[in-house]
Amino acid sequence: MNMLWQQVKMELKLFIRERQTVFWTFFFPAFLIIIFGYVFNQPESIRFTIGFVDEDTSVESHRIYGELSRVNALFVEPLMRFEAEDLLRRNEIGSVVYIKEGYADSLKQGRAQIHLLYHPAQQQLNDLVRLMLDKIVLAENSAYLDTQLPITLTQQKIEADRGAVSFLDFLVPGLIGFSLMSTCLFSIGVVVVAYREKGKLRRLAVTPLPKWKFIAGQILARYVIVLAQATMLIGMAVFLFDV
Repeated sequence: MNMLWQQVKMELKLFIRERQTVFWTFFFPAFLIIIFGYVFNQPESIRFTIGFVDEDTSVESHRIYGELSRVNALFVEPLMRFEAEDLLRRNEIGSVVYIKEGYADSLKQGRAQIHLLYHPAQQQLNDLVRLMLDKIVLAENSAYLDTQLPITLTQQKIEADRGAVSFLDFLVPGLIGFSLMSTCLFSIGVVVVAYREKGKLRRLAVTPLPKWKFIAGQILARYVIVLAQATMLIGMAVFLFDV
C-alpha cells in the first residue's frame, strides 16, 4: 500500500506542476459556470427588440403599445414607418407591429386591423410576437362585446419553488460529466502514451512497482482530482446561483 500511495502522490505532483492542465481542469469549467450563470440564468436579461409604428396615435392604439411593453421578453421601440421598414430590410430588427391611421374609428365599426411585419430570418421571434398579439387582441375584442362571454379565462402567477429547473441545473451536471470523461479517460491514456514515448515505462519495468499498481495509481490520482473538481463546481453552483 505504501508503494501504491507513493505512486498516487507522484501522479498528483506531476499534475499540479502542469499549469496548463490545472487551468483546463479547474479554472476553465469554473469560468464557464460564472459566465453562463450570470448571463443566461437571469430571464430578465434576455429581451428581444421589436418596433412599433403608431400612425393613429389614439388612446386605443397606445393601449396596444402599453400591453406589449409589459411583456418581459420584449423591448418595444417606437418607430416611424420608413425607419421600421429600413431596419427590417437590414435585419436589424425582427418584427414590427404596425397600426395605421384610423384604427380607433375602425375599431368601433368592427373592422380594425393590426399589421405585423417581420423579416423572414426572424420567424421564431415573429411567432413569439404573434402569440402576444393574439392574447392582446382577444382581450380587446372581449372589451367591445356587449354580451357576457360564456367561458372566462383566468390567470394565476405561480412563483418558482426551490425545485424548479433552471439553466444551471442542466449546465452543472454537463460540465461535471465532461470533466469526468476528459480527466479520467483521456488524461490517463495521454499520460501512459507520454510515459512510453519518453522511455519512462521501460525504466518503471525494472523497478519493484507492479504494473497493476502503476495503473491503480493513475486511476486513484485522477479520482482525487475529479472529486476536488466536482466539489468545486457544485459548491460554486450552490453558493453563487442557488442550484
